[in-house]
Amino acid sequence: EQRPITNYITSVEKGLMKVMAKMGISTLRSYKGGQCFEAFGLSRNIINRCFTGCINRLDGVGFEYVAMDYLKFHLVGFSQHNGIELDETIRNGLPNWGDLHWRAGSSTQDHMNTPNSMASLQQAAKT
Repeated sequence: EQRPITNYITSVEKGLMKVMAKMGISTLRSYKGGQCFEAFGLSRNIINRCFTGCINRLDGVGFEYVAMDYLKFHLVGFSQHNGIELDETIRNGLPNWGDLHWRAGSSTQDHMNTPNSMASLQQAAKT
């Protein structure tokens, strides 16, 4: 029962190490507090509380917006909506922004995530 947790932790660690290596971060100590990012689209309230010292030239959404956005997506994932009225786009399923969309055509490359492989994966998960 511990194996899935151990596998998850290992995969997250490897993923973080890969991203850090691509950014030129050799140790966590050299990154911590490095402030090598700029926050974009978050209010100064959020920046001051959660990302102290981070550069933020443009103001953006606050805690209220983030909470409501999170709540909308959270409610879609569960059958009971506790009487909260959802707007039309959320009620009919999560919107598709096209980030993870399979595109057919002769000029496309074959990747691991094709419709057939996804159908096989879903079938395997059911059994």
